Amino acid sequence: MIMPHTFDTFGCHLASALAETLELQSDHLRGEKLYGATLVPATDNLMPRFAVLEDSDTAGMESRRRWAPDDFSTALGTPRLNHVCGRTRDLRDSWPGTSEEWHRASLAALSDALGSRAVRLTLRRLGADPILYIFDGGECGIEPTTFRTLNAGRESEPYYLQAARCLL
Repeated sequence: MIMPHTFDTFGCHLASALAETLELQSDHLRGEKLYGATLVPATDNLMPRFAVLEDSDTAGMESRRRWAPDDFSTALGTPRLNHVCGRTRDLRDSWPGTSEEWHRASLAALSDALGSRAVRLTLRRLGADPILYIFDGGECGIEPTTFRTLNAGRESEPYYLQAARCLL
């Protein structure tokens, strides 16, 4: 397997692995019930956790809890996705910039992968059109700049408005 050595190659591999993971898990996912799909990055190494949120478990719940993937989500993974995510330590170890630059670059890579054409098409094939977001577990909220980009044009939808209350 080709190892990601740059954010560009990492993003391409991650997008493909996310789409493949959705396909492989499709028997367990009810697309019409999915209202959110998220990546939750780890603090220093970009090892994201991929999860979807399903409506049946959280209807009527307070917004902040409803969008926190630790409480109500189905974590998705495959050996390939785990492998791609696991290679991010190499990226971090070879990163020449500051921590702030790393944070910006890694958020962009995660957002590009989650919002990729491959992931969106796979979600549509499942009958799902969830709100996409990056969740900051340390701050317990939704990362605002990527949220707006990932969900452009959906600003008046009820799930968007609900999730927007959880922006950092």
